[in-house]
Amino acid sequence: MSNTNATVNAALIAQSALTTLLAKFPVLGQIATDFSDASVKFNQDIVTHIVTPTVAQDFDPATGYVPDDQAQVDVKVKIDKHAYRVGKSELLALQRRLLKEVGWLAAGWNEAAKKLGVRLPAWVARHGSGRGSIGITTGATRFRIAIANEVGFVGNVKGFSRRIQGAINLQASAMKRQAEHLLKKSIRKAGFK
Repeated sequence: MSNTNATVNAALIAQSALTTLLAKFPVLGQIATDFSDASVKFNQDIVTHIVTPTVAQDFDPATGYVPDDQAQVDVKVKIDKHAYRVGKSELLALQRRLLKEVGWLAAGWNEAAKKLGVRLPAWVARHGSGRGSIGITTGATRFRIAIANEVGFVGNVKGFSRRIQGAINLQASAMKRQAEHLLKKSIRKAGFK
């Protein structure tokens, strides 16, 4: 008997193997977490697949362990249960808590904003400036600003470094355009074209 895969194609088999890969290498979950393309609405069926169990084979000195045939079967699952329902008051309480946490996270930049003369919104500023640091180094040929957000849970924020780098890149581009504009303006003012 040969292996049978019911209605599953090879791409779907490979796709379901990604779950095992994610379990073995959890860092991949930070890159992408959903490899499926199936979508289903409430009270609809979805087809999932299970592999039928196999029996352990004895070792044969002449042939070693002989592979056993496997069968994968389709299983229909009706999506008709919701795990949890949230009331309006609980949702609003969650929203307030999350906004407070976002304020705490942003408060990691308060010290730097204060030193650089940047005014932050009240929902950020009210958390104080003890959760971050700034260091400014100046010299004849060097100017450097090092800012750190030291909020305790900053390492748990998914994509935090990427978002910060994106913000830095946007600001650097804006500063570069402003410097080019000021340079051109000074050249024109000095009488050059």
